[in-house]
Formats: sequence, structure tokens, C-alpha cells
Amino acid sequence: MSVFQNVGFKHAGVIGAGAWGTALAQVCARAGLQVTLQARETEVVESIAAKRENSLFLPGVALEPEIAAIADMAGLASCDLILAVAPAQHLRSALKALAPHLRPGVPVVLCAKGVEQGTLKLMTEVAAEALPGAPLAVLSGPSFAGEVARNLPTAVTLACEDEALGRAIAEAIATPTFRPYIAADTIGAEAGGAVKNVLAIACGIVEGKGLGRSAHAALITRGFAELTRLAMALGAKAETVAGLCGLGDLVLTCSSPQSRNMSVGLALGGGMTLAEALAGKLSVAEGVASAPAVRDLAARLGVEMPICQAVAAILAGEAQVDAAIAGLLSRPLKSEASQDRPMPLFAITCTDKPGALEKRLATRPVHLDYLKTSTGLKLAGALLGEDGNPIGSLLIVEADDLAAAQAQADNDPFTAAGVFESVEVRPWRLAIGEL
Repeated sequence: MSVFQNVGFKHAGVIGAGAWGTALAQVCARAGLQVTLQARETEVVESIAAKRENSLFLPGVALEPEIAAIADMAGLASCDLILAVAPAQHLRSALKALAPHLRPGVPVVLCAKGVEQGTLKLMTEVAAEALPGAPLAVLSGPSFAGEVARNLPTAVTLACEDEALGRAIAEAIATPTFRPYIAADTIGAEAGGAVKNVLAIACGIVEGKGLGRSAHAALITRGFAELTRLAMALGAKAETVAGLCGLGDLVLTCSSPQSRNMSVGLALGGGMTLAEALAGKLSVAEGVASAPAVRDLAARLGVEMPICQAVAAILAGEAQVDAAIAGLLSRPLKSEASQDRPMPLFAITCTDKPGALEKRLATRPVHLDYLKTSTGLKLAGALLGEDGNPIGSLLIVEADDLAAAQAQADNDPFTAAGVFESVEVRPWRLAIGEL
């Protein structure tokens, strides 16, 4: 049940006044919200105040009168909705700066796309650490900032685990030309947004090398297979990444030089170095920073992502473009269907309540019968404490997605009998380092 009470949003704060942050400020203003746009650059604040235009990042677009630009995070204290549009690698610091000024219960919509370097965490994980207890949502989907700012039709995904909150945010920011589709799968929305930027660099390289439309189509298709594998290993739903925030965003970002990430790839494919490709660019190409993080996350999860690995190697100077392409084309032949959508493994970690031994023993025969008939069960055993004594149970199950694994945990007779104090379901590869 949702703990969110929809009283209606009136004042949106947007963190990050790049092209996308400014475009989303436009959306919120057109939806009838008062908007405060926070910018790091004083010239952006001055430009908006003097000319009603973000001449640095979105020149030529007249901004709505409801948008006020500020430099200090303290100016967001009165907002009842926050859109965080700082680049992925700067999101943690931006949210920490926001934390002293964020009122309890104010939702934060995460609009950056990427995987944090070092920690290999998704943006919701970063936000949960920087803003403990803050309600979170994810906005992702096929959208170019300039088109959104100019009021051209756009559809996106608004993912939120709290259905009532997600619906309230979607209704608050929707306009006749900006349509948010509601979803509960934040992991799928984040994984799609992060990986598509890396794949867009690859598609740019193919275009820059003049390898043709056939190669371009094949790269998008096989890239989508990689995106899906990673998302499902993280616990996402396949149908989420097959929608706007996955396939839709991938097709857009990989098909137009307007894409900052594809433009970097075009330069690399045309023979430029990475430094030359990035020279003079004010806007961040998220895929450049996310590529090594996506590669490392895939390695941690045991997910095969050869295209993303090749991009990361090119960006790091570990491989030349021609050699990386040759390496991809010379990989052993495989069945396409056999590798695209594996059934992921999940760890169900159950910790006993103090004094639950009697309940455990009484329920054990029914529990064992349940395990014998459970589909997808790979392993079940006692969870031991540091002293070697049992403190709970550990099950490893194969399931379609996180929700299916959670349902299996909920149906366990031990759960119904009240044996467990806590039950946590996580993708198995992520759980390994925590057990």
C-alpha cells in the first residue's frame, strides 16, 4: 500500500541546467507548475534572468515565464517535487548538497542515465544513500532535449515502486506533447538508460567508419540483447526494457547525430582520438563515463556484453577501432535465441526471529515438501552466523524476474508460519559479495 498522499504538486525544482534539465523545466512549467532551475554556471542563471534563454546549453529556445534560475541549492527548499538532472557521475555530490534543504516526503525524480564509476551502482542506489528515506522515481525514455524544449511530441517512462506516487508525478508533469507512461520497474528503466548510451557510441563508430545500414541494424539488435541480459541479471522485467526506456531510447540514441553519445562515436569512427572527439563539447556524453562501469558491472554479474566491452576498451585506449570491430565479427558463432534472455538466478536470504526454533521445527516437514515441488529451486540450505550456528535460510532460485522470486519467498511455509524476521530477495550475483 502506498504511503504517499497526493495533495497535488505546485512547485518543481530541477537540479542541473544543462540542455535536458532546461527542457524538463520547460515541461514542468507548461504543466502548470512553478519551476526553480538550479544551475552551477552563473552565466546560465544570468542568461535566463536577462534574456529568458539558456544561451549556453539550449540557445534559441524561449523559456517559459514560470521558470526562475538560481545557483544555490537552498533555493529548492520550498519545492514539493525535485527532478535531479545532474550527470550520473555527479549525481551523488549534487544530492548530498540538496540533502540539508530537502523536506521530508518530497519525491525526487532521477533523470540521469548511467552507472556510477567505482561503486557500480544505479542512480536509485546512489540516491538512496545520499537521501535516505526520500521517495524516488526514475524518468527515462527516447527524448532529445531540443525537441522537448520546443514542445514536440515525446513519450517517456516514469518508473516508481510506489504506484500512487508514480501516477501523481506523471499526472503533474504531463502535457499535451509530453506523455509519461507509468511503470513500477525502476531497475529496468535505469538499466536501459545506462546501457543505451554506451551502445550509441558503438553505433556512431559504425556510422563513422561507413560500415553501412546493415551493420548499424545488427549492432542495435545485438546491443539490445546485451542490454536485456544485464537488466534481467539485475532483477528487471524483460517487458520494461522492451518499452520506451529500453528499446525506444536505444533506437533514438543510436540513430541520430543529435545524440551526444553517437556523435562521440562518429568522431572516433572517423579517426579522431577521444580527446579530440570531446573537445569543445559543453554537454556530457554519459556513455563515455558509463562504459567502463557497465563493463565492470557485467563482469561482476557474469553477463556477456561484448559490444559494451569493446566500446570500453576503445575509450580506454586498450584497443583500436578496427581491431575491436574485427574482434566482434570473429567471435564464435552462437544460437541467437539461446543467449538473449536467460532465466536469472535470485538469492532469497531469510533471517530467523529470535526464539523461532520451535516454529521452524514444527513447520519443517511442510517446508521440505514445498521445496521438493518448487520449480526453479537450485539450492536451499541453512544460513550460518559467524559462530557457525544457523540464523536463517538461504535459497537460490531461477525465476523470470524479481517479482516472481519474491512470490516464491512469500509462499514458503516458513514465511507463513512467522519463522522469519526478515526476507530479502536479490539477484544472486549481487548477493554473493554480501553473504
